[in-house]
Amino acid sequence: MINLIPDWDTDGVILVLPSAFMNYYNEFLAELELFYANFLVEIAKHDPVTCIVPNQAYVEKMVRLTGLNEKKFDIALVEDIWVRDFAPIQSEQCYIKFVFNPTYESQLNNEYIDKSFMDYFYLSKIKDYNINIMHIDLRLEGGNLIHNGKGTAIVTEKLYSQNRNKSKEEIEELLRDKLFIEKLVVVPTEPGDRTGHIDGMLRWIDSNQIIINDYQPDEPRRVKFLNKLNNSLDKNLPDVERITIPYFPSTNKSKGWFSAEGNYINFLRTRNRVYVPIYKLPEEETVKEIFTQMFGEYVSFIEAGALSQYGGAFNCITWNYRLPN
Repeated sequence: MINLIPDWDTDGVILVLPSAFMNYYNEFLAELELFYANFLVEIAKHDPVTCIVPNQAYVEKMVRLTGLNEKKFDIALVEDIWVRDFAPIQSEQCYIKFVFNPTYESQLNNEYIDKSFMDYFYLSKIKDYNINIMHIDLRLEGGNLIHNGKGTAIVTEKLYSQNRNKSKEEIEELLRDKLFIEKLVVVPTEPGDRTGHIDGMLRWIDSNQIIINDYQPDEPRRVKFLNKLNNSLDKNLPDVERITIPYFPSTNKSKGWFSAEGNYINFLRTRNRVYVPIYKLPEEETVKEIFTQMFGEYVSFIEAGALSQYGGAFNCITWNYRLPN
């Protein structure tokens, strides 16, 4: 039986540093590097962390910026920073690898990014433990699957639209048979979100609680979305408690992507800590109070800085996993 490992049972974190080799990030590269330095320093206080960099010069640069030991940095050419989406999903028995081919990028670029990480994965210290990989013929990014470790998973309808060669029944059967997901909850995609991912909409807090954006029905399409979202959760998760968190979606765009500013759901969660993005907004005191009530002293609030301008936050850029015994 496959037992998926929930975020709160993980204790290792991997990030990919944006670099000059990734032209897409050059506009704000200096600001991104400073954000990554601050983020790494905070994670390193609480969790084992590794940052993938392209060469020794970047190792030396990040050691200067962070003061961390160079052993925190692995040299490899991983071709994008959104590691959550193309890294495998971990279970107690094996790693599970879906097909990485999202609709918001070209297939050739997707294959290039995916291969670059898996080349690192097979050669890294993680693979040294001879843990098997199970491949599943399903297009699915890590940002569009959240689960409670007890057989219940939530995805958006993007899962269906990305796999039109399969029926809904075939998709659900694949996840049921391969991952032992007993209940698959499918919710609508948030209007305006090109990724169609779930990890910016709602997250599991434990096996019977979720935290969800406080969506405001301020326009017709959002009213329709909110009704459909609530209906799906009411029907499929009637006994799961929902905790709403303030949500201030940005109207700013960069290269076709809405900024992630105002989204606090896309946090990084490990066994030891919750790392929450903040954006210097005046309303954030309420956000901090809610997270502090839930997690007490085990929460860090970190400015997301330039990262949010690219449409993602902390869960998007991290891959957290359980360290081998």
